[in-house]
Amino acid sequence: MKQGTGVLTIVSKNYLAFARTLMASVKDCQPDALRFVVLVDHVTGEFDPDQEDFVVLPSDILDIPNSPWFHFKYSVLELNTAVKPYAIEYLFTHHGLDRVFYFDPDIWLLDSLADLETLLNDSDIILTPHLTSPLPEDGKAPAELDILRAGAYNLGFIGIAGTANTTLFLKWWQRKLYDHCYVDLGRGLFTDQKWIDLVPGLFDRVHIAHNPQFNTAYWNLSHRTVRYVDGRYTVGGSMLCFFHFSGFDPLNPGPVSKHQNRFTLTDIGDARDLALGYASAVLSHGYEQCKHWPYAYATFRNGEPIADYCRRFAADTPEVAARVRDPFSGAGFAEYMAYWTCPVSVGAQSIPRIAYDIYARRPDVQRVYRDISGTDLVPFLNWFLRAAEPDYHLPDHFVAYVRTMLCSRVVAQMEQECPAGSVDALAAREELGVPLGRLLRRVHPPIVLPANAPMASWLAERINEKGAYLPRVAHLVYSDREDLRAAFPELGGRERDTIRFLSWMITYGQREYGFSPEVVNSLESDLNSFGVLRRLPAVQFPLQIATRMLSRPRTSSASTVAAQNRMIATQDDTDFQPRPAITFPAGLNVIGYVRSHTGVGQAGRCTVTAAIAADIPVNVNVFETGDVSKKSDHNGTRTVATGFRYDINLYNVNADQTAVLFSTLDRSVYATRYNIGYWNWEAEDIPDHHLPAFSFLNEVWAPTAFCQDVFSRRSPVPVVRMPYAIEVTEDLTVTRADLSLPADEFLFLTMFDVLSIVARKNPHAVIEAFRAVYRDLAGSRLVLKINNGDRLPEAVADVRAACEGLPVCIIDQGMSRSVVNGLVARCDCLVSLHRSEGYGFALAEAMYLGKPVIATAYSGNMDFTSHDNAFLVDYQLRPVGSGCDPYPETSRWAEPDIRVAAMHMRTVHNQPEVARAVALKGQVFVRENLSPARVGQRIAERLRDIRSRSELRRTSQSAR
Repeated sequence: MKQGTGVLTIVSKNYLAFARTLMASVKDCQPDALRFVVLVDHVTGEFDPDQEDFVVLPSDILDIPNSPWFHFKYSVLELNTAVKPYAIEYLFTHHGLDRVFYFDPDIWLLDSLADLETLLNDSDIILTPHLTSPLPEDGKAPAELDILRAGAYNLGFIGIAGTANTTLFLKWWQRKLYDHCYVDLGRGLFTDQKWIDLVPGLFDRVHIAHNPQFNTAYWNLSHRTVRYVDGRYTVGGSMLCFFHFSGFDPLNPGPVSKHQNRFTLTDIGDARDLALGYASAVLSHGYEQCKHWPYAYATFRNGEPIADYCRRFAADTPEVAARVRDPFSGAGFAEYMAYWTCPVSVGAQSIPRIAYDIYARRPDVQRVYRDISGTDLVPFLNWFLRAAEPDYHLPDHFVAYVRTMLCSRVVAQMEQECPAGSVDALAAREELGVPLGRLLRRVHPPIVLPANAPMASWLAERINEKGAYLPRVAHLVYSDREDLRAAFPELGGRERDTIRFLSWMITYGQREYGFSPEVVNSLESDLNSFGVLRRLPAVQFPLQIATRMLSRPRTSSASTVAAQNRMIATQDDTDFQPRPAITFPAGLNVIGYVRSHTGVGQAGRCTVTAAIAADIPVNVNVFETGDVSKKSDHNGTRTVATGFRYDINLYNVNADQTAVLFSTLDRSVYATRYNIGYWNWEAEDIPDHHLPAFSFLNEVWAPTAFCQDVFSRRSPVPVVRMPYAIEVTEDLTVTRADLSLPADEFLFLTMFDVLSIVARKNPHAVIEAFRAVYRDLAGSRLVLKINNGDRLPEAVADVRAACEGLPVCIIDQGMSRSVVNGLVARCDCLVSLHRSEGYGFALAEAMYLGKPVIATAYSGNMDFTSHDNAFLVDYQLRPVGSGCDPYPETSRWAEPDIRVAAMHMRTVHNQPEVARAVALKGQVFVRENLSPARVGQRIAERLRDIRSRSELRRTSQSAR
C-alpha cells in the first residue's frame, strides 16, 4: 500500500547538524512527509539514532553489490552521492512511498512541497537546472564554464515518483555510479550529477523546473532576488520553497559559499537575514560538536588512514576484491600496502608504485625530473617526500616507505663514490637509519676498503676467523654481540652452534640489520652447505618466507636469540636425516578433539565435514589428552574411519597442545608425511613458549586473517588462511517451551564457555549494555548460555550477580549440538562483545540461521562480519593484563564500546526491517562463502598444491 511522500537526505556524521536542520524544516513545512536520513558512516556512540526526529538508515544496509568495496573506493563526497539511487530505491521498495524528494543536507525548506507533488502528478522525475539565465561575464566564480563542467542540473534536489519508468531510471543510474561517481573533471565526471545531463534525453516524463522558488543558491542569485514580504521569503514573486546553502559555513557566513567569490553576505539583500537565520539553526542543532566526529570510512579498521588518492586501488585490482571481502580489514590493508608500495620498473631503476603513479599523472613534475631512471631519481624522491602530505595527504606509511628507498639510493651512491679510506667515512648511514652503520663505526681498528669497493660485496666475502669460514658480516655481528657469543659459544668448532647462528642471521638478524640481498644470499648459501634448509623443520622455509617475516615489526635481539635457540633445540638429532619419499595414497588424516563440546572440537568436526563435501578421502583420529570439557559430539565423524592411511596429516589442536599431541604419536605417523597444524589464537601475539610447536609442522593453517597475521609474524613455515566450514544441519524443531524460555518476548542471546577465558568472552559487557537499554525495549530479555559452568562456579556466580534486577534467563547446563542450534534459532539476536575471537563459531552459525548479530568489530570474526551484514561495535585496544593466561599480559585485545552495543540493541529491537535486512546479508554471505562445499574446495586446492611440490612425492595408489 502506498504511503505518500518521503523526504530523504544523505550525510556522514560530521554533517548531521545540517541534516537535523533540514528535517526540522521539513517537519514544519510538510508534517505528513516521512523523513529519512541515510548515514554514510558508522554510529560509534557520538549520537543515538533512535533519539533523532527522523529515521536513520545506515548506508551499508542498502542493496549495493559488494558493498564494502563500494564504500572503500570513493571519497566522502563521492560516496555520499554514489549511494543516492540505491537509497531512493530502498525507500520505494521497503516503505511503499508514492514519491521521494531528495534534498542535500544543506538545504532549508521554507514552504510546503505541494507544488512539487503536483508536478509529479504529470511527470516521473523533477530536475532543477543550475542556471535559468546567463551569468555575468565578470571574471568571478562560478562562470558558465564551471557550471558546464559540473553539470547542467543540480542534484542537491531531485523529485521522483514511484513508477515503472523511474525503476528503469534508478537501475540505469546505479549502474553508472557503481564505477563512475568520481570527481574527475578531466574525464568528464562530477559525482552523480554529471550523469543526469543525459536523463531528459533517455527517459520519458522528465520535468525541468525553471521555477525560481526551487533550489535558489549562490549559482543563480545573480538572476534571482530574494525578498522578505509579509513575514515570508519570496523569489520572482512566488513563495521561496527551498534555499540551497551549498558551501556555507555557519561560523563564517560572510562569504555565502566557499565555492564562489561573486557575492558576500552584504550583497544579497534580504537573503542576508535568511542566511543568518539558517546559520543560527544549524548551530542550534549541534554543528560545533558534529563537525569533529570522525568518518568511519577514512581509515582501515586498524586505524591507518586511507588516502583518497589511493582509493583507486579498489578499481585497479579486481582480483583483490574477489579475494578479500572487506577492504577495511587487516587483509585489505595488507593488499593495499602491497599494491601501492610494489616496485615499478623505470629503466634500470625501480620506485614504489605510489610515487610513480603520481609522477605519471603530473606533466609538470615530468618536465622538472625528466630522467627518474637515472640522475633525477633522488631529486624526484625528495620532491615526493615534500609534496606527499600537503598535495596528496598521503599517510606516514607511504612517506616512510619512500624515505627508506631514498636512504638506500643515497647509500648506494655513497658506496659507488666512496674513495679508499675508513669505513667510518660512511657513518652518515647512521643518520639514514641503517643499523650496519653503527656496527661499522664500533669496529676497531678502522676498516679500510679498496677504492670504490662495493660495501655489500665486501660484507658478503667469506673469511676464516678462529676456524669459522663465514661471510665477513657474520664475524662482524658475532664479535659485536655478547648475547650471540653466549648463545652460540662454539662458532666454527661445533656444527650445531654454527647452524643456529646462521639461522638467526638470515631471519632475526636480517630483521635487525637490514642486510642487502647479496649478503643474505651469502649467509643462506653457507647455511645450506650444512643441508639445514632441506633437513631442519624449525628452519625449513624458503627465502620468500623469511623475507615475509622480515617485513614484520622488529623484535628485541635478546628474545630473537632465545627464540631461535628454543626452535632449534626442540629437534632430535634423527630429524637431521633426509625425509624418505612419501608412499601413501592421497587423502587427509584429521587428528583433534573431534568429540569435544568446545570451539576447537567444533573446528575439527567442521574440517571433516568440508573434506567429505569435497570428496577428499579422510580418516578421523580422536585426541583427548588435556581436554577437560564435556564430550559426546560426534556430528560429522561417526561414519568416518580412523587411522593414518593418507599422505597428509591435519592436526586440529592449537599451538599449546601440539608438542603434547606429538608425544602421543608413533614417529611413523608423522616422520614421512606432510604435517599441517590448524591453529586458533586470540591475542595480538603468541608467547615465546609456543614457538617450538612450529618445528613439528610443514605449514600452519589459520582460520582467519587475524590468526594468519599473528602466526606469520613468528612462523618459519608457511601460514595459509583456511576458514572453517559452517553448516547448521541438525534438528531445529526445539521450541522455546522446551528451553524454558518465554514465548512472546524479544530474546537477546549471548553464549560463552568458562574454559575459554571469561575475560576474553566478556559476557559482563553484554549484561552492562542490556542494563543500559532494557527499560526502553518493551518485552525484551537477555539469555545467557554458559558452557562448562561447573568447572568454574565462581565465574558463574559473578555472572549471576551482575544480572541481578534484570530480565534474564541463565542456562548453565550442557546441551547437545542440536539443542544449542535450536536455542540460537529460537532467539532473536546474538550478541558477542568479545575482547577477541580466533574465529567466532557462535556468530557465524547465528548468521547462517538468519539472525541479526551484534559483535565487537575486532579479531577473527571480521572475516565474515562487516558493517553491512552485522551490527558491529567499535572498540579501543587495551593490554590483556594479568589473570588471563595463556594470553601474554603485554599483548592487546579489544575493549568494546558499551554505548554502541546498547544502541545496536535498541536498533535491532525497535527497527525490525533494518535488523532483517542486515541479517539477510549475513545469512547469504555465510551460506555462500563458508559452506562445506566452498571450504572443502579450498582445502582440496591447497592439498593439490602441496602434492605438486617436489618434497612431497607419493605413489599412484588409489585413494578409494
